[in-house]
Amino acid sequence: MFFRFNAYAIVWMLGMLWVACLSKANIQPILLVGGFGVAEIGHILQFVVLVLLWMLGIRKQHQFTFLHYNHAGTRYVLIGAFLFALLLELIKIPIPYVHFSSLGIVLNLVGAILGALLFSWLYRLPLRFW
Repeated sequence: MFFRFNAYAIVWMLGMLWVACLSKANIQPILLVGGFGVAEIGHILQFVVLVLLWMLGIRKQHQFTFLHYNHAGTRYVLIGAFLFALLLELIKIPIPYVHFSSLGIVLNLVGAILGALLFSWLYRLPLRFW
């Protein structure tokens, strides 16, 4: 049942891994206001979508009671998002022309927190991290 409710999040994560492995660092960045570019917005948005899908899957499952959405569920999702952000950046180290970016990890975490806030706003739930 875990995969039934979290299939969209898992597919999204696999797509993110695929894009991270195929992205080239030598592509000319498209900058918007103040040096903040499309790549940075992409980092944030991909984790907003990931956290929304992941929290929705946790909210809908009933078999794994420890994962059923509660305030600990938010904590598990954010810890998982941090570990996945770290994995996305660490997987780039052995790939030629792609570089590790600590800013990417920070932007991914910003996207994860925004996704958790958006989920709590959409479901009108109080959001607690403890």
